[in-house]
Amino acid sequence: MCQESATAGDVRAAMPHPAVGSAADPIALEPVDDVVVTTLVDNVYDALLTGDNTITRAPLAAGTAQAPQFEPGFTNVGLMAEHGFSALVTVRRGGTTTSVLFDTGLSPVRWSPTPTGSASTCPACRP
Repeated sequence: MCQESATAGDVRAAMPHPAVGSAADPIALEPVDDVVVTTLVDNVYDALLTGDNTITRAPLAAGTAQAPQFEPGFTNVGLMAEHGFSALVTVRRGGTTTSVLFDTGLSPVRWSPTPTGSASTCPACRP
């Protein structure tokens, strides 16, 4: 909490304003036909949220994991939340589709679709 009062000039100086220079030049983006952002890891996971016609959510049993204590040796697992963010962004323009895996966080295999969590390849991604 601020302990000192601010003047109108202080408030104006702190407001967003246009930046000049080559570092602030806009990037021209080409139009595309389709963009799909698949969130793989986020800081929060709510298993009770439902999807709609624009959002597809993972089911409560999003995958399986080895669990020898259960019959038949595996169990259904839900999604995980952890510090970080990971998303698979797939862009389609005409007949060309390109995917980018944007991945930050602590776990090196957090987006792995394999039951053991071992490192795997992303079929939609290029090295």
